[in-house]
Amino acid sequence: MLGFLKVFFALFLVLSTAACGSPPDGMHGGVKTYFDQTSGKTNQSWSSERNATAFGIGFFWNIVPGLHLAGVWIDTFFLWSSLETTAMGHGAIIARGLNCNHLVIPEDYVIIQSKWTRELDNSKIIKILNSIDEFQEGYKQGTQIGQSLANRSMKATTVIRNVIANKIQEKITGKILGKYTIKIIVKKAAGFVPVVGALLAGAMNTWMFVGPLESAAQEYFQTKARYVCR
Repeated sequence: MLGFLKVFFALFLVLSTAACGSPPDGMHGGVKTYFDQTSGKTNQSWSSERNATAFGIGFFWNIVPGLHLAGVWIDTFFLWSSLETTAMGHGAIIARGLNCNHLVIPEDYVIIQSKWTRELDNSKIIKILNSIDEFQEGYKQGTQIGQSLANRSMKATTVIRNVIANKIQEKITGKILGKYTIKIIVKKAAGFVPVVGALLAGAMNTWMFVGPLESAAQEYFQTKARYVCR
């Protein structure tokens, strides 16, 4: 069963971070969605909304003892599928405030997860950002550098994608799986206690997942902005 869960979560992680479209305004992948969803919001209001939703979902699907054994899986799936939007939304808000839409790219989420699981510390993240600093300087010069801009863009993307591939395969998936395994075990046990189990389920969604991931995301994007939004 554990092996199946690991394969499932690993596949879901890869698929959820691999989607890349081309919105009309030039934003990469699904990034435009994060800007749309956070329009008119601050980091604080976005955080309040996402925490309230995560708590409510955890509470609702674990409120009935016995039925919570099925509800905990729905709760977990919701949490898993919503965390990327939560984290990237903070990036969109920061980017909008700085008038720096190119701050956010799809690959950011895996680096945020690496920071969340403490696989990447600030010094390693800064090294990654340094590697794309030259590209961003070229970005601001626009058409003056012509084909050189495209070449640098490709180089920057390659650097980040290499980090993603290595960390997902070697470290991140196992650590994240561990967090979800603990969550499921605790919720299944606590769910037999009326109301208390549901309150614990909602609280776990916020203090174990949403809160720490938000902190990692905001710190990451604020650090990244110093490199790419000058």
